[in-house]
Amino acid sequence: MKDTKKPKQFENDSANYACRMNPKLVSDVLDDLGGVMLAKYRKQAELLRLVEATVRQATDGAPMLVWVWYLDFGREVYGRWRKVPSHALASELEILRHKWTVRGLDPKTLEKVEAAVVEMLNQTLADSRLQM
Repeated sequence: MKDTKKPKQFENDSANYACRMNPKLVSDVLDDLGGVMLAKYRKQAELLRLVEATVRQATDGAPMLVWVWYLDFGREVYGRWRKVPSHALASELEILRHKWTVRGLDPKTLEKVEAAVVEMLNQTLADSRLQM
């Protein structure tokens, strides 16, 4: 197959690639963003820790062998809560509950975990807005 790019375009692409792959430039950009990235990571790690604590409380009577699966479900609820718009969240969570029910988890416990996680996340969001 013949290369259809013009030589000038190829030179521009090569120059752009070389600029993006400049280790000094990449290092400078990461140094500038490092503090922001670390702050975002810490915030998300703290929320994930709260999600896991909430799941443990909601599954207090469940056998220890299945806790890991409920923790995974709780993490997925958290992921959907972060990424899916509020008008579509209920249907996404219903699909998620169905997925984990088919995998053998108790539907009532899943609903309990989901409700606890979403309530905790909404409360945390409301509290953080009050502090701003």
